[in-house]
Amino acid sequence: MDILYVDTLTYAQGNMYIIASDEGLVYIGTPNAPFEEVEVWAKKLFKGYRFEENKEKLQQYVKQLTSYFNKELTEFDV
Repeated sequence: MDILYVDTLTYAQGNMYIIASDEGLVYIGTPNAPFEEVEVWAKKLFKGYRFEENKEKLQQYVKQLTSYFNKELTEFDV
């Protein structure tokens, strides 16, 4: 069973869900969209998965995306 790690990124435009697997970042959500959007997406692409909230696992993505949205970063290294 795949684990999809979940966290919420908060920035000027609102909140968005970000999702990663053990292989890396797999989803950046629409600002202020409900979690159901994530569930619909996951059902289309993954068979046998579960969500796990994990801020530590997503920390590097949150940091770089926040820097990008603040216009401090133009290239990602994750």
